[in-house]
Amino acid sequence: MNDQVIATYWLETAFSLEQAAEVIASEQSTGTFMARRTKRTA
Repeated sequence: MNDQVIATYWLETAFSLEQAAEVIASEQSTGTFMARRTKRTA
């Protein structure tokens, strides 16, 4: 059995590609059990 997942993302962001990739990687690796700190803008 292969436990790998390969995904392709279409990404539109105001951040650099490197910053956006770090956020995506972090969110994908932490699962749904960790709280995330988010910056709210009003």
